[in-house]
Amino acid sequence: MAPTPAFAVLALLLLPAGAAAATRQVPAQYATIQAAINASGFGDVIQVAPGTYHEHLAMQKAGVAILGAGPDVTTIHGSGTGRVIEFFAVGASTKLSGFRITGGVAIRSLLASPQILDCIIEGNTAPEGGGIFLTQSRPQIKGCTIRDNVATGSPFEQHDGGGLLLENNSPALIENCEILDNRADSRGAGIRIRDAGAAIVRGCRIRGNAAGDLGGGVAADSPSAGVLFEDSMIDANTAWGGAAGVLIIGGTLTRCTIAFNVAEYQTGGIAIGAPGTITRCTIAFNTGTGSASGLLVLGAVVDHTIVARNFNAPGVSGAPSSDPAFSCNDVWGHQFGDYQGANPTGANGNISENPLFCNPGLGDLGLATGSPCSAALNPCGLVGALDVTCAVTESRRSSWGQLKARYR
Repeated sequence: MAPTPAFAVLALLLLPAGAAAATRQVPAQYATIQAAINASGFGDVIQVAPGTYHEHLAMQKAGVAILGAGPDVTTIHGSGTGRVIEFFAVGASTKLSGFRITGGVAIRSLLASPQILDCIIEGNTAPEGGGIFLTQSRPQIKGCTIRDNVATGSPFEQHDGGGLLLENNSPALIENCEILDNRADSRGAGIRIRDAGAAIVRGCRIRGNAAGDLGGGVAADSPSAGVLFEDSMIDANTAWGGAAGVLIIGGTLTRCTIAFNVAEYQTGGIAIGAPGTITRCTIAFNTGTGSASGLLVLGAVVDHTIVARNFNAPGVSGAPSSDPAFSCNDVWGHQFGDYQGANPTGANGNISENPLFCNPGLGDLGLATGSPCSAALNPCGLVGALDVTCAVTESRRSSWGQLKARYR
């Protein structure tokens, strides 16, 4: 007989007991949030008034909603020590919303699937997962700002995931979030994904994160075939090693913009390995060294993607010369040539023409009227993350130094 999946067992444990729901007020009825949690049952709502609450919350009550008055006025503070919030063995009916979470080891979710909504998670430090640490969990994290968190510790250990760490079958949904200015001594300063299953990152901004090793914005270099990034912007991240924007083995990126990232060594934009896919993305104005400044392809599929104006190395490395796996792309305008190795321009719909960005000096990488990548003019349909959004391109030229200064 096959073993029952852990999430199925968890679902059985979390069935409601049928008691009448109650609304519990903090601090009017309960002096602390934890006291209200301890008194709650399935379906209860905990309303937390504006203020700062110096607590370490253990959330093991299924079906309880903890609602702050908004992250600008309601803070849960870890007082410089310990885990601020831990979710254990709760499902999607458990909700945390409207808080600023700071001053400790932020949020951990173990065997849990809560909703974390409209929160600011900032100024936390942990050996791994400075802002949020997920293991065997599938939460929904929506509308949150995760910023200025740090993964750091002993120099003899790995310190990953300054903003978020997803590991060990944690197919989270991360939607409409800002992941900003986090730091990791090792990998994945914005998001680190390690064997997390089919995680989804949708509609997010991943910006200004700094990794001491690889993957300033995102590192998903363990097998990540089910991971999906879509409609997201990954920009102005840095990495000491490489793949300052994204490092991913497997997984899919679609309609994403990867721009203005800087790597001290290796690829500035994205390095992707099989069985990965990049489709309808824009990879531009990244700085790297070695084989590629914009895109390093290791057996992945790349189509309908712009790779343009990346610096300090050839734009693309590893692109096959005639394989349909690399098709309908525009690779153009690189400081040290468009390709290292075979040049597939002219085959399988690949072109090398100015995509006519609207105003890259102000970060606008939409296409201008007349762009060869627009849906109206390209035989392949739209190439890149954005279609026509302006009538003309910026008339004045900006140096790379001027462009980079806007993203510091």
